[in-house]
Amino acid sequence: MVIRTYDFRLKLDAINGRLPSKFKNIVNDKMLSAWRKVKWDSLIGFDYYNKQEKNIRKLNSEIDTLKESAKETLKEIKAENEVLLLAIKIASSGNEYRRLIYENRNEIIDFVEKNKKAIGVKRSSQLLNISNMTYYEWKSKAKDDCQHSSRLTCIKRSPNQITLEEEFKILQLLQDPRYDHFPVSSLVWKARYENIVHAGRTSWRRLQRRYKVVRLKPKKRKRYYSKSLKAEYANQYLHADITYFKLKNGDTYYIYLVKDNYSKYIKSWEISNKINADTRIKTFQHSLSDIDDNSSMKVSFITDSGTENKNSKVKNFFKPFKNVDIKYAKKDIAFSNSMIERYNMDLKYMYLYRENIYTLKALITAVRFAIKEHNYIKRMECINGQTPYELYNGLPSKIEWINEQKKQAKENRCKKVKNTICCKLR
Repeated sequence: MVIRTYDFRLKLDAINGRLPSKFKNIVNDKMLSAWRKVKWDSLIGFDYYNKQEKNIRKLNSEIDTLKESAKETLKEIKAENEVLLLAIKIASSGNEYRRLIYENRNEIIDFVEKNKKAIGVKRSSQLLNISNMTYYEWKSKAKDDCQHSSRLTCIKRSPNQITLEEEFKILQLLQDPRYDHFPVSSLVWKARYENIVHAGRTSWRRLQRRYKVVRLKPKKRKRYYSKSLKAEYANQYLHADITYFKLKNGDTYYIYLVKDNYSKYIKSWEISNKINADTRIKTFQHSLSDIDDNSSMKVSFITDSGTENKNSKVKNFFKPFKNVDIKYAKKDIAFSNSMIERYNMDLKYMYLYRENIYTLKALITAVRFAIKEHNYIKRMECINGQTPYELYNGLPSKIEWINEQKKQAKENRCKKVKNTICCKLR
């Protein structure tokens, strides 16, 4: 009969609280107390196992220390992530962030796909502050290099995008120095009226940003009104104002202007070296020269309360007219004279300040050129792309023809794309 006894390693585990569960019912408290009283130094090999036991305890202590250190590090990382996410959230509220994310979406797709297992699409989308749907939409439209499109979307997927030829025409107009004074909306309508290219203003703006085309742009000042002063026919409201301009030689001249509210047409202008009623009356006379005296049409001049407008000479000038009067802004009417004041700013900042004007003759030439462009060449968004001269003289608008050409251009793009051999789609 073989006599079996307990292994001393089992005793050590029992004393140190590491006894396996299957032995807990065998080893009672009495036996455990007896084991604790044994002189372990008398056992051969105890030194070896005692050293191993110390190493295990030391290792466990180091593991516990590392765990505490790891917890502190994780807390710091979590706090840094919260700060980073807050910064991204604040930055992503602006349009600039969204534009940059959109322009670099191909790089984002490549990064997320490479690290999908480590981070995941959902977590990556949260960090970038975009939705999963947006990411998958970008991915579905992603393409290899397409020789028929300068955008990041293949023409097979978006057949209505403008072609490379149309982009080239738009860039030519944006970079043409003859149209430096034109806002982009005027160029859009010019291209439509002359059947050069039919594209939306968004496409023009996108190309301007992509190719970093710098254009003149006066500083905007927002003013809020409950209701604007809007004429129902030409010559109903004529805005009159003056602005000063200082030549390079130090002389100051005053530019008198009269502008029609309905068509935005500059009816008359004069330049004088002083503010006086005579020059003001001269512009009034020029503005009324094409209006029939016997006409029942009501004409109102809108001016400020300056000395050139509010005097006995001006009052005597308007007395013989039955249907012509003068109204002072912010007094006789609730509205300001902002329409003509805005043009004063455009005239100086878009034209005059860009030139080195030393003489009165050069000033007259510059003002004449600016007003000619405004009246006869610039096409305005607010009047459906017509020039002020066309609307003032009642020339028919080409808006229906433009809409038809726009529709035809869209059909031509789609038709051309169908017959194009393009890149392989993902």
